[in-house]
Amino acid sequence: MNSIYSLCRLIDPASSDPADPADVRSLLEPAERHRLLPMLAHTLLSNREYARLAEEFRMELASYVLETKARVEKQLLAIETFGRAFDAAEVPWTLIGGFDIGRRFYPEFARASTDVDLLVAKRDFERATRVLQFVGAKRFIEGNPWVHQLSDALIDIHYEVTECGRIRAIRRAYRIDSAEVLASRGEYSYAGVRYFAPSKLMQELHLIAHAVKHGFECVMWAYDLHRLWTADGCDIDSLINAARRTNLLRGLYLTARWLLHFFPVSETCFEIVDRVPPAKLFPAEKRFLENLPEFPDRYLGTRLAFSWMPRTIDKLAFAFEILFPSEVLMNESTGGGYQNEPFRARWQRVKEVARHALDKNSG
Repeated sequence: MNSIYSLCRLIDPASSDPADPADVRSLLEPAERHRLLPMLAHTLLSNREYARLAEEFRMELASYVLETKARVEKQLLAIETFGRAFDAAEVPWTLIGGFDIGRRFYPEFARASTDVDLLVAKRDFERATRVLQFVGAKRFIEGNPWVHQLSDALIDIHYEVTECGRIRAIRRAYRIDSAEVLASRGEYSYAGVRYFAPSKLMQELHLIAHAVKHGFECVMWAYDLHRLWTADGCDIDSLINAARRTNLLRGLYLTARWLLHFFPVSETCFEIVDRVPPAKLFPAEKRFLENLPEFPDRYLGTRLAFSWMPRTIDKLAFAFEILFPSEVLMNESTGGGYQNEPFRARWQRVKEVARHALDKNSG
């Protein structure tokens, strides 16, 4: 069995089929690739079945937990610093993504975040960056107003949940309103540090949008949803309605299919797949689902959307077909069209090239 499947089976809280301890070391590389190394280390160190692991291996595992602990402590210090400053400046803020998920739905120090994702309203963005600079944050990259470093922690500040790099068309595709996310926030505390996080429904939408945006490249995002639903259930009706309203219904379906592939015991995903199948799958979507059995071997560990589609243009086509159907892009009455004719012509050409590549590969 492929090592990524063994890894998922091992860390799945609902699994009753533990991995063979003799194969544990083979799981380190895929766990690192998919950012699940702290969770793997926690599982092995806290399970009596693996007590006979070599001492040096146990020390290696413990080091991953300690590294995560050190990173979380730096992030907590940064959150405490900018949180107090934002409150004093009356700038509404909330954390989104991994930091909150890791603190509330994982065992202690079993989920690492490379940075802290911070959301503010668009009107407050410039003021928020000035507040960050006032408390000592430095821009991580000169000229980049989004990523800052504070207390040796990276802070990625957003004013929209749907940010998709610099491809503006895709960014308009799914419409998660930042104001709605901020309005849903609740107050939490971890290790004495107070912070805000969105409602569970908004977190679910963000995780789905994030997975789609990045071409489902990291199994940790599937595991985030799996832990959230295993620990706290899922209001499927509310999630489907919210996905329909935010244009994420196709993303929800594909995410559920992707998650079921690695965690096949999820009743939530079975129900989602049954209830929201698209009337038609686009070529890139079909290709993605057909290749899921070979997903770990042929794709994971690369930065492309799908390594079985040889050119980067196919990643664009995939995102385009799922997130931005042609009638939305070209119909100005929907708000998705563009007045800039040269831009529209170039974008149409990109789609033609992408479709040609997909047709050629599928043949």
